[in-house]
Formats: sequence, C-alpha cells, structure tokens
Amino acid sequence: MSKKYHNTVWSDIKNQSEIFSKNVFTELEQVINNNFEDSDDDW
Repeated sequence: MSKKYHNTVWSDIKNQSEIFSKNVFTELEQVINNNFEDSDDDW
C-alpha cells in the first residue's frame, strides 16, 4: 500500500507542478508581450 500510495501522491504533485509551471509561463509571456507593446513608443 505504501508504495502505491506514494506513487499516486507523487504523480499528483508532478501534475500539479506541471500545470502550475504552464500557468506561470503563460502569465510571464503575457506580461512580457504587454511590456514590449507598451515600450514600442520609447524606441
């Protein structure tokens, strides 16, 4: 039971962190894109 339980928990954590990473990356991408758009006038 212990090992199976551990594997389940580990895969849940892995999935959660992958989703989290994607969300963070998407947010960062949007922020970067917005900054570039905003800074067009400055160049």
